[in-house]
Amino acid sequence: MYEYLISQYIKNLTTKDIIQYAKEKGVQISMQDAQLLLDTAQKKWKVFYKGNPESIIAALKGKLEPATYQLGIDLWKEYQNKITDNHP
Repeated sequence: MYEYLISQYIKNLTTKDIIQYAKEKGVQISMQDAQLLLDTAQKKWKVFYKGNPESIIAALKGKLEPATYQLGIDLWKEYQNKITDNHP
């Protein structure tokens, strides 16, 4: 059930959503960074959900602005904790 909900959310996510979320967190991100995050989320979400995304995260580090990268790390940790807490 969680996988289906996540897949539908990710499928409908937009760069505008990502930019708005970052803005709410006090981070200004470029359209290029938002697109990279969106592409990564849509292609690799299962790795973040079930696997070990360390290599994906490492690859993003050199491609994103530092503040954007840190926001992504913080978001991943936040959702990782939620999934771990709610996963049987």
